[in-house]
Amino acid sequence: MSYRGADEFLFMPDSAELGLAECHGRVLPYDGKWTVFNTPLIKTERYAAMPARSSGKRSALLNVDGPWYKIKGVAPTDARFEGRDTPVGGQKADAVMRELAAADVMAEYGRSHDIPAPMEPVCAFDYEKKFLGNDVYASVLKVRGDFRLSEFASRFCDLLVGMRQDGVREAEELRRLVYGIGDFLGFWYGGFERAGLCWGTIPRDDPASRGRIHRSSAGMHNIAFYTVVGGIDVGMVDLGKSCASTPDKVDFEVKRIRNALKALDGGLYFLEHGRDCDSIVNWISNYRTKTISPKMSLFAGGFDPYGGVPEPKEFESIMHFERGRRGSTPKALDKATFYDVVNARK
Repeated sequence: MSYRGADEFLFMPDSAELGLAECHGRVLPYDGKWTVFNTPLIKTERYAAMPARSSGKRSALLNVDGPWYKIKGVAPTDARFEGRDTPVGGQKADAVMRELAAADVMAEYGRSHDIPAPMEPVCAFDYEKKFLGNDVYASVLKVRGDFRLSEFASRFCDLLVGMRQDGVREAEELRRLVYGIGDFLGFWYGGFERAGLCWGTIPRDDPASRGRIHRSSAGMHNIAFYTVVGGIDVGMVDLGKSCASTPDKVDFEVKRIRNALKALDGGLYFLEHGRDCDSIVNWISNYRTKTISPKMSLFAGGFDPYGGVPEPKEFESIMHFERGRRGSTPKALDKATFYDVVNARK
């Protein structure tokens, strides 16, 4: 399955074909604006269904006369997902409205700097189902791409290993790409901060937890690349947990973003300093894990992929991230260099 589609829409490699059909329920336009959807859509095996593509386990990507739309929650049920307070295949109404509102903030911030946002709010589908007394909805967003940084990091690792095996020690184009990613992540995160929002982090309710995090959207798996005129942009997605920010939430999310940048920057450091392929793979793969599930990372057990080589004291990509947080406007990533990375596994 190709990760590229019509108009260079960037799919994840595991995006599969699926079918959608009209179903019972209501369409609730965001902020009363007009929408192309008149009836909710639901995943179906029905013959002659509307063709779409998957995005994760519960979302569909649908092309309507050119633009792509993400419908998050196309297989709604009243069953609990893995013991959590969310239904299998769908979303609770409050999460949908948070996501649409946060996406609107992001889009407005982007427009104020002439930067296209990764997504814009369109509407909600009310399936007229209940989950633990809550209405079951799906958020509908206009999206520009779905290729995630988690997959990019894996292919970035493949490319660096191949370069190392070929005896290449310099990668200036890749370094500029990594710095550009830092610029964009800082820019978008700064927009959330200015609006008083976090990306999507929920602390534990128990006071004895001492601020420990219950669940968070922050991580490589929820950072998406998308095509724009003149190149590639990148930004945060999955905003259903977005809420008012606090210093603890911001600190948690910023650490995860920094770890994502360290994964890429550290891999380049190893290449440029002549370290072996195992060091490159260990560093990138474990920092990649650290942005999603820190306790599963080998770093949690004190693993040192440097093998005695001191860790770099500074990561330039993080400096770019901080500059973006302060309001610096990013420039589109070089498309050719981006495709050099994502094609590394072919």
